[in-house]
Amino acid sequence: MDRVYRIGQTRPTRIVRYVCDNSIEERMLAVQDSKKLLGEAALHRLTPEEARSARVSDLRRIFASE
Repeated sequence: MDRVYRIGQTRPTRIVRYVCDNSIEERMLAVQDSKKLLGEAALHRLTPEEARSARVSDLRRIFASE
């Protein structure tokens, strides 16, 4: 996505992602969304324990078998 704008694209672009249901990729996108929200709301600093807990929960969500 970012590469389109780095090479000087000036016209509107449309980016489509194809993701399989119940796949690791789908869970990774969910983790990305949650991290994006966390980053936007990160006006306060997390303690090292909170950060570690967040990483562990992200890994569990990615590799959870459904």
